Amino acid sequence: MKLNRIYYLLLGIVLIAMVQNVSAKSAAPLAMARPDTLTIHHMTLVDDWKWLQDRNDPGLRKVLKREAAYAKQTLKPSGKMANKLYQEYLSTISESESSYPRKDHGYFYNSRTEKGKAYAIHFRKKDEANAKEEIVMDENLLAKGKPFFAIGCYVISPDQKLLAYSVDYSGDEVYTLFIKNIATGKTKGSGITNVTDLVWQSDNLHAIITTENDRMQTDKCYRLNTVTNKKTELFTEIDPGYDVSVYTSTDDSCIFAVSSSKDASEAQYIAADDVNGAFKMILPRRVGHTYYPDFIHDKLYIQTNIWNPDYSVADCAITDTNIDQWREIFPARSGSPIVTYLVCDDYIVLQRREQGVHQFEIYDRTTAELLHTIQPESMTTLSFWFNPDPTATGFTYTLENDLEPYSIYYWDFARGESTLLYRDPTAAQLDLEKYKSSIIYVKIADDVSIPVQMVYRADLDFAKVNPLWLSAYGAYGDCNDSYFSSLRFSMLDRGVIYAVAHIRGGGEYGQTWHEMGRKQNKKNSFTDFVACMDYMLESGITDRDHLIIEGGSAGGLLMGAVTNLAKAKCRLVIADVPFVDIANTMLDESLPLTIQEYEEWGDPRNPEVFRYILSYSPYNNVTRGEYPEMLITTAWKDTRVGYWEALKWAQMLRSNNQGKSQIVLRMLWNEGHTGSTDRYQSIRTYAQTVAYALYCVGITE
Repeated sequence: MKLNRIYYLLLGIVLIAMVQNVSAKSAAPLAMARPDTLTIHHMTLVDDWKWLQDRNDPGLRKVLKREAAYAKQTLKPSGKMANKLYQEYLSTISESESSYPRKDHGYFYNSRTEKGKAYAIHFRKKDEANAKEEIVMDENLLAKGKPFFAIGCYVISPDQKLLAYSVDYSGDEVYTLFIKNIATGKTKGSGITNVTDLVWQSDNLHAIITTENDRMQTDKCYRLNTVTNKKTELFTEIDPGYDVSVYTSTDDSCIFAVSSSKDASEAQYIAADDVNGAFKMILPRRVGHTYYPDFIHDKLYIQTNIWNPDYSVADCAITDTNIDQWREIFPARSGSPIVTYLVCDDYIVLQRREQGVHQFEIYDRTTAELLHTIQPESMTTLSFWFNPDPTATGFTYTLENDLEPYSIYYWDFARGESTLLYRDPTAAQLDLEKYKSSIIYVKIADDVSIPVQMVYRADLDFAKVNPLWLSAYGAYGDCNDSYFSSLRFSMLDRGVIYAVAHIRGGGEYGQTWHEMGRKQNKKNSFTDFVACMDYMLESGITDRDHLIIEGGSAGGLLMGAVTNLAKAKCRLVIADVPFVDIANTMLDESLPLTIQEYEEWGDPRNPEVFRYILSYSPYNNVTRGEYPEMLITTAWKDTRVGYWEALKWAQMLRSNNQGKSQIVLRMLWNEGHTGSTDRYQSIRTYAQTVAYALYCVGITE
């Protein structure tokens, strides 16, 4: 009898635990519906959760409190794994590390991270014997006691005495400008906020700055006296679809101001030593024409799409910049876009994409003869590094991919070869021979195949089903370039394949690739991704229970649209700061960036365009059915994609979910769109995400 009582007592405890567990899993919060109607283009839209957009609504905090409790509860089973991954990640990064020094105007500059400190410390040392190292900025001191910290501008004056920098202390991307005397350490506030760009003029007193308005449009350009803080307006961009940026020419003699939209630009210039004059126009804007100038030896060199959407490089005299004076010196190659270029005394270096792969082409500046090509064999990210001196005998560039650590090389023009200067030291802790990368091509149509880049453990058995993490972006012509991350190997070691689909809407194959996935062609991005999912499933590489899909921002919109199209084809959807309420957001011109976005998604004031946007808007197309597990992350301070988009979407998904999956909304309170710049906090959040993903596909160790 005693044994029976113990048995039944234990059975009762187990049953109670099971009931509590089932109850916990079914306790997803659902905010109250308060229908709001909007009539547009003879259509009436009903939004049950529009009220969640009001930060001052007393009910919002209650909703967010319930969301936080549910997220904590749902992520708890993977918490032990998250802590384990966090420790693994710390062991794979170099907590104390110095960057490779760059030489500029007689100083060597570098940055350093120290164990236990969240932010970088910036140093310099004179290029002379026995020179002492001096601190230019300690970000940890600036960040102390602040809920958020991010550096914007960081520009040293030509005489190397002053540092102009801007700081965001809230996460909302509103940057305030400061001027620091490096020698004395004294810092002076300017009282100027919303600063987006800064370049010094050659007198070391004045600077050209740009600022943004409440819509996050950079629309003002000023000359600033850094001693008196007096601003003199140089011009205002009146077209709400354009933003202004400023930069210096390669030889530092000119300053350019470029007004650009997603589809066009115009550039003006002023001599760097002209502290009283105004900018002069190079060529007025015209629809569809984008160009970016540089200057050296009395000539303008111009990257332009006037002859081909994938860009040429032209030159002209700075004294006559009319279009009929532009001479095309490096013609475009369709499908192989020129990304950017570097002008030197005797050479010009073009950075292109050839079949989606970066390469450098080195030309004689005078004869335009091709001398050398730097072309990696696989999808590898190449970028110019620090090249301030056009008279240098070579140039520096960076290289990295999934299995090649971030490295800095020096190309010698005369010898025609590269020398390794620096390699990310974290690679020394990894046996990279244990991993492989490969590219597969998923055929969409006779003339369209989507490249999918995969990295995995070399001994992985592809005859068996494997967990697979599939990521993509596919918007703005941006490229989802390969990069090295020591954090990724913990996932690979546990048998997960990491894959990136280079879908249309990106820029991997030039402007046409972008055009095929934007505006009225946007749905191609979604069907491309679903086709890649289908390939992975049909080939047996993975199955529905082991497929994780992931994307952020516009890639979060992709995740939302794909979830609506293929909700039964994956185990988990990870959506970071997702742009999922596009139909409502694009109608609200008061929101930041909305008007600038017309060139990517279309102008919803056009009825046909709006109907197309509405037909794929993730929030507006949720239907009843069984949804996969979902981890949705948003940020309270996000000014690019409002927190309410993810929050509303979570309610819509839960109200339509007929399955047992958990739809989790994770709020990052003290962060903005790009996340935390505190490296430890960033790693901890990533560990939590990966741990939950592993848990969902059955990996617990």
